[in-house]
Amino acid sequence: VALGRWDELQSWIVELAWKAAGDEALSRYGRPLLATELRAAKWYWQSGTGWAVYPAAFAQSKMAGVVGASDTKVWTWFGPNLEYVHGINMMPFTPATEALLSPGFIAQEYPVVEPLLEDQGNGGGLPDQWRGILELAHAVIRPEAAWRAVTPLASNRIDGFDAGDSLTNALYWIATRPKTAYAPESNANAADASAADSPAS
Repeated sequence: VALGRWDELQSWIVELAWKAAGDEALSRYGRPLLATELRAAKWYWQSGTGWAVYPAAFAQSKMAGVVGASDTKVWTWFGPNLEYVHGINMMPFTPATEALLSPGFIAQEYPVVEPLLEDQGNGGGLPDQWRGILELAHAVIRPEAAWRAVTPLASNRIDGFDAGDSLTNALYWIATRPKTAYAPESNANAADASAADSPAS
């Protein structure tokens, strides 16, 4: 149990702050809230090389699941799986997500979750809805690979996508990702991104 007040689902808080854009007064009020939430999400939830606030052993997961008043954990209220920890703090994928998931961070984070996406043996592997979420994050640095991975999920009509997503939304997100110099195969690129993506910048 987290000690004191705690929070997860940072991506949803960013999304709610961003939605104020349609109302001018609410938008003026929401802009500093959005900036604050983005900075907190990048500082306390995302653990990038060169700016992690947590010890190295903890930060190697690259994502906190629950941040409490006096503790932080790599789990969620519904389970400890790594795909839950990463996925719940990325969804939903909307225009606001572009400010939350930088190419520099995803270049460091993706190698942590990539083995989960590759493990299809023993009748296991990720459920499609979690696979889709992680691949949408992957699209930030490698949209072509993410497109190939997400398209087959449409054949799973029961739970091919998370309830807040669809094939249309997923393909739109992937197709609109800007070109980037980052690739998960290049740790040098990921390390170079640290200063630019630091929440302190």
